[in-house]
Amino acid sequence: MGGFPAKLHRSGFYRSKVTPDEQRAMDMIREELLADCGGEEHVSTARKLLIDLAAAAAIRCQRVNAYLAGLDHLVDRRRHKEWRVVHDARRAEAHLQGLLRDIGLERVAKPVPDLLSYLETKAAKPPVEDADKVSITSSTTTTITNT
Repeated sequence: MGGFPAKLHRSGFYRSKVTPDEQRAMDMIREELLADCGGEEHVSTARKLLIDLAAAAAIRCQRVNAYLAGLDHLVDRRRHKEWRVVHDARRAEAHLQGLLRDIGLERVAKPVPDLLSYLETKAAKPPVEDADKVSITSSTTTTITNT
């Protein structure tokens, strides 16, 4: 196939199935990106799709970089050219970089309610029966009241 050694196709870069470990890593990346964008409830559907694509692209980049690390040479010595998989790795990394740029590189804090609405919410909740929680709640309330 165009002078590529057969082992290039066994690299995992071209594999279509995701292993359970890779799926867990994708889920973790997705959760972290959602948290960086202010939480799932504050992210648009389009941004969620970009986050899903970025998580999958990150796993593909990790997969191909792990494969490239195991190669003896990144250049076909007979043709004095890089292997095609090296070019594919660069394209995958550029794709991931573009997705991350579209998502936004800056963290967005979750919206925090103002102090008055927070105190009203706390006052509306029934009292907690656990003595430790009550003392923490009362000391927090005392601290807020004294300030």
